[in-house]
Amino acid sequence: DLSRGLAKTLAPWILTPGLTCIWHTGVVAFDREYFFAKDAVWDMPGQTDFGTPTKKVFLGHTTWTQSELHSYICGAMKPIFHRGTYDSIGNNCNHFSDRLSMFLTGRRLPDEVLLQSDRLLRM
Repeated sequence: DLSRGLAKTLAPWILTPGLTCIWHTGVVAFDREYFFAKDAVWDMPGQTDFGTPTKKVFLGHTTWTQSELHSYICGAMKPIFHRGTYDSIGNNCNHFSDRLSMFLTGRRLPDEVLLQSDRLLRM
């Protein structure tokens, strides 16, 4: 939660109902945290410029190798997730993480994250 709880406090007055956090997401695999911040990047888990995570959700295990993951990111994800396509509502870190999670585990991010863009558009 990038707001560190502030969104929950302000939601009834300023933000749309149901938007209690401002999520920035990444996916941890092979001892790296992969995320989208203008470009697809990786860092040490929990040590990105976005700070220490306020919440971690286990999404599953993968049968892909690290090499296959990197090939997927470079081949399928980088054309969609780069500086020229970044959009804070329509093509952001949460979209990147959801797509990456689907590739790795076949599971989507929690609805509270996936619905963030829709809730922001209703403001």
